[in-house]
Amino acid sequence: MAKLLRYVHSHPSQPVAILHHWDGRWVQLELDSPAWFEWLTQECSFRYIYYARGHQEGVNFTVRAEKRGQRTYWQGWKTIAGQTTKKYLGSAAKLTQAKLDAAGAWFAEQVSVNAECDPNRLLYMAATDLIWLVERLIEGCGQVQLAQQARRKLDHIKREVDEIAQVLG
Repeated sequence: MAKLLRYVHSHPSQPVAILHHWDGRWVQLELDSPAWFEWLTQECSFRYIYYARGHQEGVNFTVRAEKRGQRTYWQGWKTIAGQTTKKYLGSAAKLTQAKLDAAGAWFAEQVSVNAECDPNRLLYMAATDLIWLVERLIEGCGQVQLAQQARRKLDHIKREVDEIAQVLG
């Protein structure tokens, strides 16, 4: 059975819980409970959805366990306007709802600040994200002639995007 990315949420209208697929059924775990900390020892990543008070839509980010030597610690990751941003969260023993909500609020602030940027710069960042995606699609294309045509067109687009970058400074 394929491993599914787990989702954890902090929606104020629902009890804070994690739902994950285990042996063909869904299991609910309360954050900050002993079962939560035990679950963290078995997982390597999950998506956390943070809901700010009064907001219906949440900000989500990936939480990953990383090893350095004998120690394991957790980091939050979110791509904002084409830039991957990460935030240190600490050891599994410190990965509480309060810590995750604080990281969610920080990521929400980063998204908000980025949304106030120059619209031309945001357009440029979106174009570079699109170029990256098309490059990945071309790499996976099994039709050589089609891939070559797409590569030529993409190279033309890249030159135009580079001209825009020079104008933006």
